[in-house]
This record gives sequence, C-alpha cells and structure tokens, in this order.
Amino acid sequence: MKNSNYLTKIVMYDGGMRTSLVVALRALIIIMLAASITVMVLLLPLYGRMVVETFPEVGHLHLPVLVLTEAFMVSALVVLVSMWVLVGMVGRDVVFSARAFRWVDAIIVAFVVGAVIAFGLLMWIVGFVDIGGPPTGMLGVAGTVGCLAAAVLMALMRGLLVKATEMQDFLAEVV
Repeated sequence: MKNSNYLTKIVMYDGGMRTSLVVALRALIIIMLAASITVMVLLLPLYGRMVVETFPEVGHLHLPVLVLTEAFMVSALVVLVSMWVLVGMVGRDVVFSARAFRWVDAIIVAFVVGAVIAFGLLMWIVGFVDIGGPPTGMLGVAGTVGCLAAAVLMALMRGLLVKATEMQDFLAEVV
C-alpha cells in the first residue's frame, strides 16, 4: 500500500514523469492516427474493390458502405485528435478547466456518432440487404456496443472532471 501511494505521487506530481508519460502517449496517438489514415485511404477502398471483384452481385453496395465506414473512421480520428489535445493539457497542467470539457464532449459525441453508424450499417447490411451473415452481425454489434460503452465511460469521466475542476477552483479561492 505504501509503495502504491509513492508511485501515485511520482506520476501525479513529478513533472519529469508526467512529461515522459505525455510523450509516450502522444507517440501512441501518432501511431494510431497513422494507422487510421492508412486504413481510410488505402485499405478500406482496396478491400471494397476486392469484395466487389469476388462478389459482383454486391457491387452496388460498394460506395454506400465505403462512405459509412469512412464516416466511422472519421469519428475515430475525432477521438484521437481530442485525446491529443487533452494529453497536452495534462502535460501543461491545465486540464482542470472549462476548455477541457469541449474536448471531452467531442469524444463523447464522436463515440455516439460511431455507435449510430455501426448500428445503422448493421441494420442495413444484415437486416435489409441480408448479406454478411453472423460474422458481420457480430462485428456490427461489437462496434455499436463498444462505442456506446466508450461514450458512457467518457460521460462518467467528464463528471469526474467537473468535480475535480470545482474542487480545484474552491481550493484556489481558499488559498
């Protein structure tokens, strides 16, 4: 117990440790951004063309499905950019401010939009067009539930951020 408190103090208060964590997280965000853009620009269109070549009877679905999956990826990019900004705010020790709420709200909205896209695509492809079968259905359910769970978690974290900001403002008045 004593060691965990010591570790918490190092991570929370030591500028050097916080800086290295911010740098590490930003490096991971850059990797995720690069991977997401690669998927959007290269892999999704390529995979779509391969599916149309293999199954020409679904060729008419190529463009609508591509647009919807690209929109889903844009919501992921919004999350990553918002994370970048919030991590920077943590590094500058200014995360307990009203400005941070906008970025957390952007993350929540992006996850909700992602859930709506995933659910809509699931209903359209599996429910109305009736292609893809169980794997496509499971992927759609996983995308929908995953995005909704992330949105709820971020809403909870936003509530904690509000409380922490209020406490910091109160302590600043007292001191």
